[in-house]
Amino acid sequence: MQIEEKFTVKAPAQKVWDFVINPELIGPCIPGLEKIDILDENTYETVVKVKVGFIKVKMNTKTIIIEKNPPYHMKTVSDGRDTLKAGEVHQEMTVNIKELSDSTCEISYSANVRVTGKLATFGEKIMRSTTKKLSDQFIKNLRSKLEE
Repeated sequence: MQIEEKFTVKAPAQKVWDFVINPELIGPCIPGLEKIDILDENTYETVVKVKVGFIKVKMNTKTIIIEKNPPYHMKTVSDGRDTLKAGEVHQEMTVNIKELSDSTCEISYSANVRVTGKLATFGEKIMRSTTKKLSDQFIKNLRSKLEE
């Protein structure tokens, strides 16, 4: 499943970069985040609890930043597994930050997500709907933190 979003924030590119590259800062913007452990400057593990359809999942995920071009571009790879074995998720995501002015930038991201197990049985419509809801909440949280 391919997911793409684009939105603007009232913050300079360097401030946005410093925020999104830091798991401790961006982590609280992720809906359902319960825990984050930083392993090194490019690797972190998270525990995220979400509801997909009628199934509640608690994903243990490891994310690695595999490309960085500060303050405009990064690429990550994430692998996660539900603690109750409802499924697994593999995601490759690219994030781009584009300056629109000294105080505004556009953030775009594109993610290729592969889901297996019981979660995959929901089909793309339910997965896309859940993802859109979580993405909208993430963007709202991110704007709130960056524009305060």
